[in-house]
Amino acid sequence: MKTNNLDLLILLVLVLFLVVVLSRLSKKSTEQFTSSQPYFDYLLTDGDKFYLYNARMLVSEGVNPLSFSTLEEVRGFEHQNNLQQLPVTDLVVKKVNDDPQENYERVCAKKIAPLNSEINACLAYTKDENQLDEMNLLFSSMNSVDRDIESCMMKTIVEENPELGRIDNEIKYMTQFY
Repeated sequence: MKTNNLDLLILLVLVLFLVVVLSRLSKKSTEQFTSSQPYFDYLLTDGDKFYLYNARMLVSEGVNPLSFSTLEEVRGFEHQNNLQQLPVTDLVVKKVNDDPQENYERVCAKKIAPLNSEINACLAYTKDENQLDEMNLLFSSMNSVDRDIESCMMKTIVEENPELGRIDNEIKYMTQFY
C-alpha cells in the first residue's frame, strides 16, 4: 500500500509540474502575438505604394497591411519600431519583350493554317467527283504542312540569330546532327 501512495504522489507532482510549465509557455506565446509591438512578415509593393503585411492577422483597412508612399517611409517606420528590415517583394510581374511567349512551331503553324483551312473547305464542299479528284491532285502538292512549318521555323531562327548563317537552305552547324 505504501508504494501505491508513493506512486500517486509522484504522479500528482509530475502532473502539477507539467501544468505550471505549459501554462507559462502558453502565456509567453500569447504575449508575443498580443503585444503592442507591431510585427510584419512581408514588405510588398505594387509599383506605386509599399505595404507592410502581417500574414498572421486578418486584413483590415489601415491596420493590416500598413500602406506607405515611399520606401524611405517604410524604412523609417521599421527603424522607429525596432523592426527588422524586410526585403521588398514586387507584386507586379514585368514582361520581358525578348522572352518568347510562343514557340516557333506555333507561330509558323498560325501562318500556314489559313491556307490549309481554305483547301480543306474546298475539298469538303466539292460535289463533283471529277472536280474532287482534280483538286486532290492540285492540293496534294501544296499540302506539305510539316515541311512548310519546318522551313518557316528555320527562316525565323536564322532571322533572329544571323550568326548561324545559311548554307544552301540549311542552317550552319545543323549538318552535324544528320
